[in-house]
Amino acid sequence: MSYADSATTYSPRIWHVDDDLQDYPEADFTSISDAVDAASSGDIIVVHPGTYEETIDINGENLTIKGTNRDEVVVKGNITITAIQDSTINVTLYNFTIRNTEYGIRNNIAIPRAPGFTSTTSRTNSPGTTGFILNITSLKIKNTTFAINITLIDAVMNAVVEDCIFENNTYGIRVYGEVSSIQNLEIIDNTFINTTNTPILVQGLRIGPQDYTLSIDNTLIEVTYLHGHH
Repeated sequence: MSYADSATTYSPRIWHVDDDLQDYPEADFTSISDAVDAASSGDIIVVHPGTYEETIDINGENLTIKGTNRDEVVVKGNITITAIQDSTINVTLYNFTIRNTEYGIRNNIAIPRAPGFTSTTSRTNSPGTTGFILNITSLKIKNTTFAINITLIDAVMNAVVEDCIFENNTYGIRVYGEVSSIQNLEIIDNTFINTTNTPILVQGLRIGPQDYTLSIDNTLIEVTYLHGHH
């Protein structure tokens, strides 16, 4: 969707999604993706119980997506958070389940092209001015290859992952970045159950003092190690 003039005052809107219109008959959409496409920065998308088999692409908008019941709002598909090059995206994901997909949550960077941005890439040659502000809270992510996969090349991040359940994933949380790419990372009060490989992997950062805050305090169940490079 097109961006409004930055000088225009915009009041955030709450959109409702219900896959079968049984729990919330007045819902605006039956698909989360349709709600995301209609939403503008600052909007809140409330998702009611159901199974949503779809890929969700958040492209440049600062959005909150929250479920009404963690176990009953189920997304079967990737959620990709795309920041526009040289700008910052702020996304909150709260209180739902993601399962049976290769990636649960991942990030991307889009290169603007006039009049809109139509090309995306996982890496650009821009200085590290593209930003990701992520608040991932009270999710359940299960049966994925990468539950959360964040790549920070020519980008910076401030993220909180809190009170989530990670179950039967090959990798739990993987963050790859360059020096100073992580401004703040809090991975706290999460539970990792039966992670095949590494529950938490922070890699690619230079050895020595860093300019970011890293906080990790979680519960690991039936796994053998917690692996981090920083």
